[in-house]
Amino acid sequence: MSNSYSDKFNLKEADSLKKKLEEAGYDFGTADYALWRAKGKNVVVTLYNSGKILAQGSGTQEFTSEFLGTKSQLQLLSIPKKKDDDITHNFTSWIGTDESGKGDYFGPLIIAAVLVNEKNKSLFEELELKDSKKLTDEKISKLAVKIKNNATFAVVTINPAKYNELYDKFKNLNKMLAWGHARAIENILEKSPCPNAISDKFGDEKLIKNALLKSGKEINLIQQVRAERD
Repeated sequence: MSNSYSDKFNLKEADSLKKKLEEAGYDFGTADYALWRAKGKNVVVTLYNSGKILAQGSGTQEFTSEFLGTKSQLQLLSIPKKKDDDITHNFTSWIGTDESGKGDYFGPLIIAAVLVNEKNKSLFEELELKDSKKLTDEKISKLAVKIKNNATFAVVTINPAKYNELYDKFKNLNKMLAWGHARAIENILEKSPCPNAISDKFGDEKLIKNALLKSGKEINLIQQVRAERD
């Protein structure tokens, strides 16, 4: 049973759906880039201006069955199923980090971090952010501007000279990566407090935790292979 549902919705039926939800006791509020957001029992439903509808929570299946059609009709809709390796969490704010250039001979190694919170989460869902390997260069460039304009972010750039200097210090690429991820997280925390962080798992989990300074020692850090899919 899925805890998330996303699909296109006919906006001509928006008022009708809203009326049905009101009669069912849903509480309505606002959300960025959305017509409305409704909270029901164990489910939150957001209808975006673009016509995308998003339902999240353990009551998702009940919502789709009751308000979006019969069971046979729902079989035609794309209700995503949870994969075994999906990253699942209920964070209201978290920092995501990733690196680029690790395997390149020329150019810098770059580690970036972005803070997702209640202010920008709806926008990022609407933009349908995903692993950059699944996006075109043109799309990435456009999304980068919107991310920077709507989120606290940090970028750690390690140019070739600095790379050699740090490698001489750490004697290990994973330790150097951990240092970069930790610095990116710390740079975010200096601007805005956040209790959670998600990063790629590229070695012993203690590497990043040990590299975090005072402000990051208490953070809840999740490390998982291919964490960029979050």
